[in-house]
Amino acid sequence: NAFLTPQEREIAPTIYQELTRCAEAFAGENVDHTIVSKELQVSRSRLKNLEMVVDYFQLVDTSDLHIREAPGSGDSIITAVKVGSTRLIDNIQIQ
Repeated sequence: NAFLTPQEREIAPTIYQELTRCAEAFAGENVDHTIVSKELQVSRSRLKNLEMVVDYFQLVDTSDLHIREAPGSGDSIITAVKVGSTRLIDNIQIQ
C-alpha cells in the first residue's frame, strides 16, 4: 500500500498472519466459542502490541456477515485495522 511508511509496511503482514493462524485453529474439530473467543482476542492483542488500531477482528457467517461463536464450514474471519493513518481490511475463509 502506497500510503504506508516503510516501517508500517514491515508490520502490516502481521494482519494476514493472524488471520491465517486463526483460520488454522478454527479448522479442527471440537472448536467451541471459548476457543474462538480466546484466539480472536490473542490476535487483537498481537496487532495492538504493534501499535495498530483494531476496528474489528471477527468470525462471521460468510453469507450474511453475522458474527459466529463457533466456526462452520465456509465461515470467514474478517478484520479492519488502522496502521498509522491507513485503514487496511482483509479476510480469510475457513476451510
